[in-house]
Amino acid sequence: MFLGSGLLFLAMMFLATAVAAGLAAITNGIVDTAAHVEVINFGKMVLLAASKTYALRMAAVFMLALATIWLKTGLMPRWLVVLSYLAALAVLIVSDVSMWITMAFPVWVLVVSALILARTQTATS
Repeated sequence: MFLGSGLLFLAMMFLATAVAAGLAAITNGIVDTAAHVEVINFGKMVLLAASKTYALRMAAVFMLALATIWLKTGLMPRWLVVLSYLAALAVLIVSDVSMWITMAFPVWVLVVSALILARTQTATS
């Protein structure tokens, strides 16, 4: 579940980036400007569904899987496990209401990365 959700998150971000690049090409005149409005609207909906819905859900599942691994192995402090569970649940439940909650995943990645970096600095010293 850990590896699958991480790979699916990455795939959804690649998909969203490809759709966004296609939409940018259409609107910047690289492609024929006679593109139908329906095609552009469909592209926008695919972009939002891939990035806002599916990628965020996979990020939350990734956080849940990693927090469970940390809980079972004791690799990370308990406060980070609880924070991970709360952030993942917030992303799963509240992301449809507020787009600001989508910042929980990058902030979580920053906190985890900083903690890992701090632990490696103290381990090598």
